[in-house]
Formats: sequence, C-alpha cells, structure tokens
Amino acid sequence: MSTVLRYFADGTNSDVPAGIYEHFIKFIIVESSTGENLFNTLVKEIEMLGLDVENIRGQGYDNGANMKGHNSGVQARLLERNSRAFYTPCVCHNYNLVLGDMAKTCSDAMTFFGTLQRIYTLFASSTKRWTVFKKHVKGLSVKPLSETRWECRMESVKAVRFQAAEVCDALEELAKSTNDAQGKSEAESLVSRMTNYRFLVALCFWHSLLFQVNFTSKELQSNTIDIAVGLTLFDWLKTYRETGFVAALIDAKELANELEVGPIFQHKRCYKKKKCFFMNLLTNQF
Repeated sequence: MSTVLRYFADGTNSDVPAGIYEHFIKFIIVESSTGENLFNTLVKEIEMLGLDVENIRGQGYDNGANMKGHNSGVQARLLERNSRAFYTPCVCHNYNLVLGDMAKTCSDAMTFFGTLQRIYTLFASSTKRWTVFKKHVKGLSVKPLSETRWECRMESVKAVRFQAAEVCDALEELAKSTNDAQGKSEAESLVSRMTNYRFLVALCFWHSLLFQVNFTSKELQSNTIDIAVGLTLFDWLKTYRETGFVAALIDAKELANELEVGPIFQHKRCYKKKKCFFMNLLTNQF
C-alpha cells in the first residue's frame, strides 16, 4: 500500500513557505487487504509519523470495495473516528475506468488496441526480430499496453503514430526474412492491417485523445490544481466529441499519403447464414 500525504503550511515556519504540499511517504507491506487491516495499518503509520488522525480533513482512494466501502471500507472506518475527514474518490482512477469501459463497448477500439499489442508481441518474442525492428525504427519504441493506466497507452500509440512507415518496413522485412510460417503470416497480416485506412483514422484519433487525457491526468494530480482549471481541462474533451473525428480524418489522410494508401473506408462484408431447405419446409409447416 502506497502512502501519500497532502498538507497545508500556514507559513509560521520560516523554513516552509505557506502553500499546499504533497509528498509520497512510503510503500507499506500489508498481510491482508481487508478494510479493517488496511485501516489499522494506515492509522498506525500516521501515528508513527507523529501526526494526529483528528487533524485529517480529506481522504482519497481508488474504487476498491475495501477502500471506498460505505460500511467496512477504510474511508468509512476513518469517518467514524474523524467525521471531518471527507472522502473523495480518486479522479484519475475514475478517469481510467471511463476510458477502459468506453473502449470495451467499441469493437473498432478493441481491434485497434489489439493490433498494437500484436505488433509489440511479434517483435518482442525474440532478439532477432527485435533487431529487425530497431534497424528500421530509430526513435520511439513500441510498448506493451497497460490494462490499468489508460493514459500510459499514449506512448504505445505515439510510437506507431509517428513511425507508421518505419514499422511497416520492419514488418515487411520480417515477413521476407523469417523462416517461421506463423511469424511470416502474422507479419503480413499486420502490414495489411496497418495499411488499412480505418486503422490509420483510429491511430490519429486515439493519439489526439490519449495525449489530452495524459495531460489532463497529470494536471489533476498537481498540488496546485483547482476546480476552475479542472473544469477547463474537461471542456476540451467536450469539444473533441464534436470535432475530433473530422480532425482525425485530416491527419489520417496525410498519413495515408505517406504510406501510399487510398483514403477510403473499406466496407465490411455481412455474412448471412444460409437456411437449409428442410428447415424451410419445417418452418412453413409450423
């Protein structure tokens, strides 16, 4: 369990100017993750620092039931001891949950991030393949996707967004040089996927979105953030809902020209299940 203390200095001490400060204290090893044990461990650590629990004016945790639970969570137990220790859910954690749930409801988003993970998995599976990758891609390196911190996915998207041509070249060389049938098939499949205009639009869209998400997340964690600034940051996201797709199309067309890909959405073919002749007869009889 990590412990971070946020406090206000009134300036009475000449060594510490008046202001709001936030410091990471330490990682605490816990033997049980129940709300009761975490609460007792937290209070013990606070008292060991020479601080009074009654002086706490706020507490914030993630969305785990053992932390935020209204009956036996850490926040409920601390409120019983100090009614002025108001609980506030972790905004950045909620931010990540919203992005995760949003992407899981969109098949194109799931396919897009799945493609990025496939690229990393293919090249990272052996030093020989990684050498081929570094031969073509000199700058940013592809990274595995984080399941918990969605703003960290910006680095994964950024590596492909600004080096799409180089990544394609690496995949094409790997497809030609490898003796592994599965690796060859995977490399060719990824080249076909990356030269699809739908993928390029998703690449530009998610880079712009995650870039702002990353910036907003860092600002929300700043010790000088206030409500007015926080609301302004979210105004960008509201605007992007209306203009983001058009902006992504413009960027994707430029990227498509670089890769010599036609800026045309390929229509997905709908497969219809054929009905058996005997099934039709039975249906008509009923």
